[in-house]
Formats: sequence, structure tokens, C-alpha cells
Amino acid sequence: MKKALYIIPFIVGVWYLDNVASKDRTVGWERNSVFDARKRLKASKARNTILLGSSTSVDWLRPKMVEKLFRLSSGTVVDAHVNGCHQGCTFSQVKGLLKKRKHYKRAFYGTNEFQICEEDHSKRIMQHQMMLPVEDLPELFAQYSQAQQPLRNIARYFGITLSSVYGDTNFLQRQWSHKLIGAPRRGRDHRWYKKKRKRTMKEHWCDYSPDKVAYKLSLSKALYGSMLRLADDVFILLLPDQTLSDKDPEKKRVWQLHRKSHQQIADSDEHLHLIDLSQGGAHLPRHFRDGYHLSGEGTRIQQTLLAKLLEEKGWTRKRRP
Repeated sequence: MKKALYIIPFIVGVWYLDNVASKDRTVGWERNSVFDARKRLKASKARNTILLGSSTSVDWLRPKMVEKLFRLSSGTVVDAHVNGCHQGCTFSQVKGLLKKRKHYKRAFYGTNEFQICEEDHSKRIMQHQMMLPVEDLPELFAQYSQAQQPLRNIARYFGITLSSVYGDTNFLQRQWSHKLIGAPRRGRDHRWYKKKRKRTMKEHWCDYSPDKVAYKLSLSKALYGSMLRLADDVFILLLPDQTLSDKDPEKKRVWQLHRKSHQQIADSDEHLHLIDLSQGGAHLPRHFRDGYHLSGEGTRIQQTLLAKLLEEKGWTRKRRP
């Protein structure tokens, strides 16, 4: 009993330091991107259309654009994009909206080919922990069982629940190292050892290995099923990237697999609509800022293509010449 009395102050002290370091769980741009989405949803009274996904669609798929396409009044479309919000993040977000009894006429979700592979990034689990209602944890953990290391995902979830520092470790390391020893801020790490940073572009691409895509494909099915409860009609947007211009036969094969896998999911429900923006749209290097975020030219191309496909399918009325 006496030993327990010594442990309690230690736990309280660690908890206090964790909150100080993380500024009461508010520090970190990844964490704040979730807070920003919450604020937009809370402030919006839109009940017609909701836009979901990550930064690769937020750059060009804007509420004003969608309102114009469907001839809606201003303020009827809400932007619920979250930076880096892939399948698991959006799944958690949708579950949270369902708990609040939100419902929309239509929902859009943009997804990239590279997002279908697992990615070992701490923010993925942090997003789940921040947005998923506790009662939906069994379903999330069931999805984790499809991952390459399911126990690590579960352990990270509980670790982030207990410690905000653990959830945003990378950001806090940069922040405190800069304050204490003058380490360079993000994007300037090269200055520790050389004057100029070597310009390299990391190619984001999923090779569709069965073990790498099992988890995200399972999550995709669960996500779209939840979205069908959130909205009357769900639109899945297959987003392009620079690899579409690559003549490598393997990459062409992978893109066909990607389209086929999503078409099979879309065919499972008449209210689930697949819009393939990876064909006939942006694909050249100049159409992207970094290989997957659209440039100004790419934005114009994709907006025109989306409008055309929606009109051809009869989801929007034909514009007058």
C-alpha cells in the first residue's frame, strides 16, 4: 500500500509534464488539422453535401465549386477535409458524424493510389484516437487485424490515449530541440551539415502487394459502408498522380488493379458511385506541385474533368451554352 502511495505522485507528475509539453494536447499541426476540421463542421449548417479526404483533394475540390456544379445555394456544402486524412482517418471522422446524427444528401471522398498501401506514420493512429467514438473501437481494432502489425497499431492507440507527447513525438522533438539547443526548424534540417538542401522528390506509389494493401482495402470497404449511412449518395473520386505518365508496365498494371478493386466495391451498392479522375485528366509532371498535389494547371484540368463526368452520368444538369 505504501509503495502505491509513492507511485501515484509519480504518475501525476508524468501526466502534468506530458500536458505541459503538449500544451494541453493542442500542439502540433497534424493535431490542429483535426481541430480545424471540427471547427468548420461545427460552424457550418450545411446539410446538402460534405467533402471528405486529404490535402490532395482540398486543393481543388472546394465548396463553392461543388455548389456551382449542383446549382446549390451558398453555404450548403461543408469542407470536412483533414490534412493527411486517409481511409482510417476518414472512417473515424464519419463514425463521429454518425454519432452526432449528421446526415447529408451526398458525400465526396477523394483517394489516391499511393494511399492504398500501409504507411507507418504516427499521425494515422493519432487521427483515429482523436475522432473515433469509443463505442466503435471494436470495429477499428477488427480492421487493425488486417494490418501487417496489428498489435503495434493497438499499442499505439492506447499509447496516444495516455500520452499526447507520444502522439505528436516528431513535432515536439523539433519544437523543443529548436528552443533548447537551436536545432533547425522543419524543412531546414540540412543546415546542420550543408549549406544547400539537395532537391529530391519522393515518389508516392503503392505496388499493390497483397500484404501491403489488405488493411487499407478492408478499411475502404468499411469506410464506404459507413458513408452510405452518412449520405444518400456517396461519390468516390480516384485521384491522379504523376505516376500515370510513367511508361513502366508494372505501374500501368497497378493502376488497373487500383481501378478494378474500387469498381468492385462501388458495384456493391447503387448509391455508391465511382468517379475515375485518373483517366483523361492531370497526369504530366507539370500538372503537380510535388507529384500528387495539383498545380494551377492540374487544378483547372481536374475541375473540368469532374464537371464533365458528373454531367455525363446525369448527376448534374447540362449547362446552357
